[in-house]
Amino acid sequence: MAKHKLFGNHIDPNCAYCGYNHTPDSTPTCRMKKSMGDDGRCPSFSYNPLLRKPQNLPPLQRFDEEDFKL
Repeated sequence: MAKHKLFGNHIDPNCAYCGYNHTPDSTPTCRMKKSMGDDGRCPSFSYNPLLRKPQNLPPLQRFDEEDFKL
């Protein structure tokens, strides 16, 4: 049986949620002194789900009293 990761098996490399991110609250800096290549890959990318920030939910739709009348 295949092991499933928390956010799926395919995670695009991003310095913001890399385990080697030295400054998670501001502009990411790498402890390994690596950078993303032109192809969008990093040789030392290590995914850390605790650094991932959730996206904001869209605002709820406003309803009037007229919407609930039959």
